[in-house]
Amino acid sequence: MYDEEELVSISLLQHYTFCKRRAALIGIEQHWDENAATVDGEIMHERAHSESAENRRDLKIRMSLRLHSFALGLSGTSDIVEFHRSADSGIVIPGAEGLWVPYPVEYKRGSTHEELPYMIQLCAQCMCLEEMLKTQIDMGAIYWGESRRRQEITFDYCLREQTVETAESVHKFLAEGKTPPPRYDKKCKGCSLYDICMPKAIKRIDANQYFESFFCESDEGGL
Repeated sequence: MYDEEELVSISLLQHYTFCKRRAALIGIEQHWDENAATVDGEIMHERAHSESAENRRDLKIRMSLRLHSFALGLSGTSDIVEFHRSADSGIVIPGAEGLWVPYPVEYKRGSTHEELPYMIQLCAQCMCLEEMLKTQIDMGAIYWGESRRRQEITFDYCLREQTVETAESVHKFLAEGKTPPPRYDKKCKGCSLYDICMPKAIKRIDANQYFESFFCESDEGGL
């Protein structure tokens, strides 16, 4: 179990799974920068959080719920948590009759596709809710802003194990406090921290190769 001051942001699990250097720039060096994608995402999140509650007959919706898990050492804020009325399982909601099953929904920019970092982030929200509400949650969803479609996610054993392992790795990673060197990949093009990371400008250079090439060039010059 972690103490309150040891909790780290749920979103760091997504960044860590996407790119460890990005996670270090955000979580260790405290860098952040915006690009068109992150601005669009921020606008979409603001719309999602513009209302705090919505009530229907068999559905209650709550936005911006504060989440935490002392078992995983995580904290954060949900985009949306839906509570669906159920006949045989769920939690009791003050002032409401019957049982209600929580269903977290995470808003993301783009179109429906398999994206493990986002699935781990959503599963972490699920496990926070389970710890806080003493219940079990089997399903949640990612809402994709461009396609305006929901992608339902099952919180199975495999995804839960990946989420636990990622949370443990992130805690160790932050405790070590070492930013990995850059490693260029095609996914770097869409990263908002590209200019800070400089994945093409900074390269690991083998010292022996460097000096060898330096003297070869000098010899060609007639020295």
